[in-house]
Amino acid sequence: MADKKSYNIIITGVGGQGVILASTVLGMSAIDSGKTVKIADTHGLAQRGGSVISFVRIGNVHAYTLSEGEADVLLAFEPMEALRNLKYLKEDGIVIVNTHPIVPVAAYIGATTYPPVNEIISKIRKQCKKVFFIDATSIARKCGTEKMVNTVMLGALSALDDFPIKMETILKNIRKMVPPGTENMNENAFKEGRKALLNLLKKV
Repeated sequence: MADKKSYNIIITGVGGQGVILASTVLGMSAIDSGKTVKIADTHGLAQRGGSVISFVRIGNVHAYTLSEGEADVLLAFEPMEALRNLKYLKEDGIVIVNTHPIVPVAAYIGATTYPPVNEIISKIRKQCKKVFFIDATSIARKCGTEKMVNTVMLGALSALDDFPIKMETILKNIRKMVPPGTENMNENAFKEGRKALLNLLKKV
C-alpha cells in the first residue's frame, strides 16, 4: 500500500533509448533530496528494440513495482509504449509522450503491425484526462543527437507543478552520469524539454 506522500513514476520506451539511465538519474536525485526511493526495471527480450519499463517510487512505499492504477506519471519515450502501459496510470495521472515512433523490425518484414502514430495518439487522448505530447526526438536532434531523448524527457518531467525533485538536483546528476564531453549538450537538452512542457502547460 503506497503512502499518500509517495510519488510514483513509470518510465517506458524501447531498448537503446536510455530508460534505465533516466530512472537512475531520478533515483540519485531523490536520494540527494533526502527522499526514500525504490527502482525496479523490466526488460524485453531484445536488448535494443525490446520494451523497457522502469518503476521509480519516491516516498514511503514497500513494493518496488506498481500495480495497475497507481502511477502518478507515465513518462513514455515512444508512443506505442505509452499506449501499452496506460493501465498503470491513476485516474487523474499525467502522461508525457514522445511522439516519435520506433517501428520494430518485425513490422518491416510483416511479422507484426505498427499503427499510424495519429491513431496511437488518438487512443491515448481518449483514455487520459491529462496528456502532453512533445517531439522529444526532434528536440534532442537539435541539441546534438537523438540519443538525448531521455534527457529531454527528464526536462519535461521536471516542469510538472507537483514534481518533488528540483530541476537543479536532476541536472547535477545528469552531468555526473552522461558520457564525458556531453554534459553541456545534455543540460541544454534538459532545458529544452522543460521549456517544451512549460509551453504546453500554459495552454491548459
